[in-house]
Amino acid sequence: MLKLMNNFTDTGGKVVALYKGLYSALTNTLRVPTASEVESFGHQLANSLYRQYVNDSANAVRPTLRASSLGKPAVHNAIGLPHIQKELFTRLDELKKSLGLRFVLNKEQEFSERTLLTFHAGDWYEAWASVFLARAGYVPVPIPTGKVSLDNQWIVEYPLANGPAITGHLDLVVFAPDYQTPLIVEVKTMSDSYWRSFTWLGYSNATEDIFFVEAGGDDDRGYMTQLALYIASTGFPGAWLCLNKATFQMAIVVPDKDSLYEALRRAERVALALGNIKCLKDVYTLVKAPPGIPEVHKHALTGKLLLPPSMKYETVAPPFLFYDIQTAKNGYGKPTQYVGFFDLEEFPDGLSLTEAAEHTDYLTYGDVFNDD
Repeated sequence: MLKLMNNFTDTGGKVVALYKGLYSALTNTLRVPTASEVESFGHQLANSLYRQYVNDSANAVRPTLRASSLGKPAVHNAIGLPHIQKELFTRLDELKKSLGLRFVLNKEQEFSERTLLTFHAGDWYEAWASVFLARAGYVPVPIPTGKVSLDNQWIVEYPLANGPAITGHLDLVVFAPDYQTPLIVEVKTMSDSYWRSFTWLGYSNATEDIFFVEAGGDDDRGYMTQLALYIASTGFPGAWLCLNKATFQMAIVVPDKDSLYEALRRAERVALALGNIKCLKDVYTLVKAPPGIPEVHKHALTGKLLLPPSMKYETVAPPFLFYDIQTAKNGYGKPTQYVGFFDLEEFPDGLSLTEAAEHTDYLTYGDVFNDD
């Protein structure tokens, strides 16, 4: 925590100047790629193609406490624990029959071509970003001995007082042109809708190629937690370099200091809870799914709670394991999944969004598995 605090006290404004210097460098005229950079780019793409489509040996055995996942709802991390997956898998037929649903767990899952291409596109952007930064004068920081992963990334660890360390892999760590200040650059590709949410840019100017966003970001996908853990582990400042896949616009997004603090504290709490989860029943007693999102239509609460985006598309922790869910038409006539059995009379005028979310109807272990 001390390293994190030191990097964001920034009484002399050096960190802010570092971020703005990066933006200035990337928006000026860049030199052409060197032959070695072109060769490295091709090598990284070949490795990605092999890893995504042939053999994921670099990620075959993943640690339980990963920086990239701890920012997601705690139930995702809990259900993903190997011994919980094993218990859940043994009860799969029973669960499908009792709930009348079709779904897959990690052990059954086969990624579609679309999903594999999405992963490969992320690898492409990371490889491209390394060349992009190099062309602006930002050179890679050498990875310390013993900290190189199988896919040539920088391994970091955030120690915990009780239990194993939280591990992660840095995307890019570069020296500023002064060759003195290391900077973590986390590279993210995003859909147009999530780009607008994460960067806070809304529908941005179509003529702009790259933006600078101070105090942006959110933890809907765990990005804030991931970067907070990386900053705290290394003592280096960090930011995101985001790509809008719809428009190919980019943004340097600087994290909010207070959000980093909170994300780090939450990661420690979640890690502690995960260490105490021994069986499926513990998942329901020690961690909780996020509350539903109050739906607003035409500037008014509808009395319906939407599935949180962080739970909507995940297969590791299917939302029907944690919520009563029903489908109804929204204000535009589109079938939509809602959390709980809502009653419009429970949402009188003037009810705040926080109060509305408290109406989330959670399932218990007994509700799902018919066990005590």
